[in-house]
Amino acid sequence: MIGAGNYKQRYTKEKLAVMSPLTIGAVKGISNPYVGGYGFFIFVDVPPQIRALTSNLLGPDINRLSPEVIAKADRDFFDLCEKTVKEVQGIQDLTLEVTQFNGGFTGKNHAIPTVMTDATESITLKFQELSGNVYGTPIMHWATAISDPKTGVSSLVKRDNVADYSVEAYYIATSSNCGSPSRSARANSMEKAFFFDSMFPKGVQLSHFNYTAGSHDLAELTVDFNAEMHMGAAIDKRAMEILSSDFFYENFIVPGEKYIANRVNNNKSKLFDADGESFDVWGDNADEGQFIIRNSTIGESIE
Repeated sequence: MIGAGNYKQRYTKEKLAVMSPLTIGAVKGISNPYVGGYGFFIFVDVPPQIRALTSNLLGPDINRLSPEVIAKADRDFFDLCEKTVKEVQGIQDLTLEVTQFNGGFTGKNHAIPTVMTDATESITLKFQELSGNVYGTPIMHWATAISDPKTGVSSLVKRDNVADYSVEAYYIATSSNCGSPSRSARANSMEKAFFFDSMFPKGVQLSHFNYTAGSHDLAELTVDFNAEMHMGAAIDKRAMEILSSDFFYENFIVPGEKYIANRVNNNKSKLFDADGESFDVWGDNADEGQFIIRNSTIGESIE
């Protein structure tokens, strides 16, 4: 059964016995009303050559790189996307198709079900583009390696099947209790889970570079991905395991708390280089020269 998930435990005969149109939503142990706006898009499989293509260090020309270098490429771009995605769109409703026949003296139409259809063929992610084309450049490297816009040929090292140039991801919609320190509470915060495979960008947005005198708008980057969507009890179960894991808590919940703590508690002072560019200096031992310098412009850390 698709979407069985963790819902069964929320309903018992005892709970149902006291429900009425007047009390639904107020019965202890049933549920709060669903409130959207909480969700996580987590990439779980990224091929090495895609990691290389989206790495600012390695650049687009991966044909000149050794397999060893490609294998060691990081996935910082996908980590960034997970933390900063502003919008997830494209999930379509399931539709049960019917066929009709008529009969009787009046020719009345009757319908019988034929097939359930899933219209989701792509998923759209939206990001706030940053100066330096932080999101656009990796997407361009990825998409144009699949097919060069001038020649139509692929520059991928390996393109035997779609798995060589596509990624896989979970999208987990949750309640606000996703930030609980309790593993079980985080697991039960799952509302619905979707698994996407065969994900690759279907285009590269460039229109935000158009120019109009006097217009100074922020740019949002919209990336339309080809995607095959899957649902089911096994996917719900895996999503709950992700939510309850240390990986999820330490990467998606705790960093914000650590950042605020650092802002409040750690030593901080300003340094300026010869060009007058500012640097933040952090660390409990800043006075002893043991600190991390973060360039406030390019965001690179130097220990």
